[in-house]
Amino acid sequence: MKRIIYIILFNLSLLIIVMSGVLFIHYYDTTTAAGMNKNSFVILELFTSQGCSSCPAADKILNNIAVKSYKHKQRIITLEYHVDYWNKLGWKDPFSKKKFTKRQQKYVNRFDLKYLYTPQIVINGKFQMNGSDKDKIIKTMHKEIQKDSNVQIILSTSKLKNGKQININYFAKGSTTLNHINFALVESSIKTKILRGENNGSILEHQSVVKEFKKVLMEDGVKGSILLDIPDNAVPQNLYLIAFVQNQITQEIIGAERKKIFE
Repeated sequence: MKRIIYIILFNLSLLIIVMSGVLFIHYYDTTTAAGMNKNSFVILELFTSQGCSSCPAADKILNNIAVKSYKHKQRIITLEYHVDYWNKLGWKDPFSKKKFTKRQQKYVNRFDLKYLYTPQIVINGKFQMNGSDKDKIIKTMHKEIQKDSNVQIILSTSKLKNGKQININYFAKGSTTLNHINFALVESSIKTKILRGENNGSILEHQSVVKEFKKVLMEDGVKGSILLDIPDNAVPQNLYLIAFVQNQITQEIIGAERKKIFE
């Protein structure tokens, strides 16, 4: 009798797990497509590290969102900043940079948090949560994607003859006073075998690693050009340019655009 009860409970547990996955997929597909306006967008900024044992789960969630959004041509844009404060625990994250930690610190101040932590995800500069909280992330995405934006960003890119830099021409339409425009060079389809630290032995996959990041102060109808360095080990066909307008005071993101650099 106990064995029968055990089998029934086990099967029920499997059913719940399967249904949860189906509901998540359905919820993601329907909520990100429905209600999406022409200029609506969502920016997800994940602060993570290959040296953090809690981060791979959050990385996987972001990877899934990135792949789906690009496949369905949705304006859901993912950015993965690798911070440097986990580098002392045995594994130095090859994608980590001090300036990404400084960017996260601005959000810590913005949300009146007591400390930095990973994995942290920030959505449109307005909401922050644990990067592993899949349900909360999806619900917040659904809420934000239904809002329209009055800011439009037009981008064009060209590779310089030296092959080591990208020239970016940009023009932002709409109200952009007291804002700045951020430019992120992002690489997808990256795999890293971890040899030490908390994730020793794991092979970690990333779809939205920020390799370079710059920001420019703006005025209404601003246009201009900047240069971004191409990392030596980057795969050209996996590079994307992300541009987004952000308020200097509130940190709210009010417009965004994504462009594949090498078609």
